[in-house]
Amino acid sequence: MEKVHPMADLEVNLDLLPQHAAAEHGVSEEWQQWFVGGDAQVADVADTHGEVGEKVASRLGAYQAARAQWGQDRADRHKELGEIISSNLADFRQREQQNAADYHRAVQGI
Repeated sequence: MEKVHPMADLEVNLDLLPQHAAAEHGVSEEWQQWFVGGDAQVADVADTHGEVGEKVASRLGAYQAARAQWGQDRADRHKELGEIISSNLADFRQREQQNAADYHRAVQGI
């Protein structure tokens, strides 16, 4: 029985990679918007509920800070992934052009 490499049937459409990179940037922007507005809501609790509200707002403020950090971390990861996709595709295309130029130079005299 012939052994087949597990990646032998893998087909990749490199033209889709810019769309994937853009999608990752879009997800990054969504994560940055996820926690927006929470600070204002915490301030409203403190302003409208007096001393009890200030204590609740203090706890909510700590939660909102952790939530904002978590959301920003996710945003950074997706942005970085989009940049990696774009960079790797650009590097691949550059090598592809160089290889084609090298091939044409090599066979030109044949």
